[in-house]
Amino acid sequence: MDELKKNCVVENVKQKSKRLRVAVYCRVDSRDELMKTVEYYKELFSKRIDWSLIKIYADVGVSGRNNANRKEFCSLISKCEMGDVDMIISKSVSQFSRSTLDLLRYIKMLKNKRIAIFFEEENIHLFWTSSEIKWGGIKG
Repeated sequence: MDELKKNCVVENVKQKSKRLRVAVYCRVDSRDELMKTVEYYKELFSKRIDWSLIKIYADVGVSGRNNANRKEFCSLISKCEMGDVDMIISKSVSQFSRSTLDLLRYIKMLKNKRIAIFFEEENIHLFWTSSEIKWGGIKG
């Protein structure tokens, strides 16, 4: 069993019989960078039969300091609050949030919703069992 299947024990009855519903979040500087990012994630998801891509949420040319300006991020959080996402992938912690307070607030909210988070650059995978936070890396 690969590392993700072993580690990603998200206690959610809805997902036990189907693939993980995964959303991607990124902040990019340009449309060109966005296209490269989309191609990267399409390739990644083509190799994962246990993941179902919900959407790639991308804020283009927007600072990560002010959440009000990050329309795609806010849309992702709304999807999470509705229970439509099992896991979020973000290229890095700093792309997800530039504010430590906001980061902790969103992690707590996602934990309460039992939504796993994977930060690729740092190889940090947060997932939930019982009421505890678990974290570890994911290998390809």
